[in-house]
Amino acid sequence: MAHFYRLPIYATGEMTDSKVPDIQAGYEKAMISLLVGLSGANLIHDAAGFLESALTYSYEQLVIDNEIPGMCNRAIRGIEVNDETLALDVIEKVGPGGHYLTQKHTLKHVMTEYYLPKTQR
Repeated sequence: MAHFYRLPIYATGEMTDSKVPDIQAGYEKAMISLLVGLSGANLIHDAAGFLESALTYSYEQLVIDNEIPGMCNRAIRGIEVNDETLALDVIEKVGPGGHYLTQKHTLKHVMTEYYLPKTQR
């Protein structure tokens, strides 16, 4: 309904019930953030660093949580499919025994199509 009336949508992302920065925290925060993004929310309260339903805070979790919105945005953006992105000519040129890492097409598209976490830059 908010989209129909062009109203902002407020939602909370990156919440977890986990008490420590673990796989449960990562999974819950990533799934909630992705679903909030897919819902079309445009005002997202980011609970980065919070654990145990915002009863505790972790600086380690904050570093991890800083990556989740970027990854979700990349997934939500989707994959553009056209003649340029399919690169059938490059596939034919490289063939089954080659690799694409040295191809100009790969170098041109890798930074926009692959999400590189800020902690690894």
